[in-house]
Amino acid sequence: IRAYEMHKGLLRIPIIALTAHAMIGDRERCLQAGMDDHITKPLRRGDLLNSINKLAG
Repeated sequence: IRAYEMHKGLLRIPIIALTAHAMIGDRERCLQAGMDDHITKPLRRGDLLNSINKLAG
């Protein structure tokens, strides 16, 4: 997705990873893969809203 955005000259679209992977290093791997934030399951409404607010602000 990031390569496509760069190739087409598009604005960066925020990506939030929602995953059951909550081990040490999982968040860093998601961010290194080009995602902007990482939320683990079970999904909590407050966590999602905080992530969206952080990326929108």
